[in-house]
Amino acid sequence: MTSRRWQPPPLEVATPAAQPTPTVDEQVVRKMLKVNPDMRKGRTTQQVKRALERGEAIGGAPAQPATSVLAASDPARELAETLGFFLRGKTEALRRALADIDARRRELVAQEQRERAMRRAEIVAFVHLLDRDAIARHGATALGGHAALLGELGVTPRELLEDVRRSGGAKR
Repeated sequence: MTSRRWQPPPLEVATPAAQPTPTVDEQVVRKMLKVNPDMRKGRTTQQVKRALERGEAIGGAPAQPATSVLAASDPARELAETLGFFLRGKTEALRRALADIDARRRELVAQEQRERAMRRAEIVAFVHLLDRDAIARHGATALGGHAALLGELGVTPRELLEDVRRSGGAKR
């Protein structure tokens, strides 16, 4: 008996109609065309997308024989394009982050102003509860001793007393 070697079964050759059609994300095509607009060749983004899905080559101009000038400039151009693509992405991310920080900063400043105004109004309301004559005679001196604390609120003793006077004065 002769021994036969094992052989794999014959490969099934798929018909072109049986092969799945690849799909290409439109956003990827947009980014690709943004990086290399020469690949567009006058076509719309959808036309380039369909060409990619059909398996067509959409590269730039046909390959030309390399000359010393062309060969020297291609790596430099590719490096510049690669760095440009990367740097544009990082710059866009930085701009988005800075815009977010700026929006939060504006909100914090507005919140700080609201807090100062609210505390100032509370102090004015409290001074209204005190004796009008005592405030008129000794208010500037008494508040002067607390100028540093009032400074944190963004108000001077004189401004606070003026607020009290404008709002109707202290009552007995």
